[in-house]
Amino acid sequence: MLRHNIDVMHIEKNICEALIGTILNIVGKTKDAIKDRLDLEDLGIKEELQFREDGEMPRARYTLSTKQKEAFCKFL
Repeated sequence: MLRHNIDVMHIEKNICEALIGTILNIVGKTKDAIKDRLDLEDLGIKEELQFREDGEMPRARYTLSTKQKEAFCKFL
């Protein structure tokens, strides 16, 4: 009997969805949320990702621009 049964197909699917959701900055799918940015400010780290004085959330380096998103989707 198997003590633990890991389904590789579903693990790959979940990881792929999380990565694509984050780099394409899909609302509701990204792992980069307001709470995460506020935590960075509380910890005093990664100042380039913290909220600006005007309240805007800067774009993270790992997210793609619109042109890059189009190229990525065409590639897929």
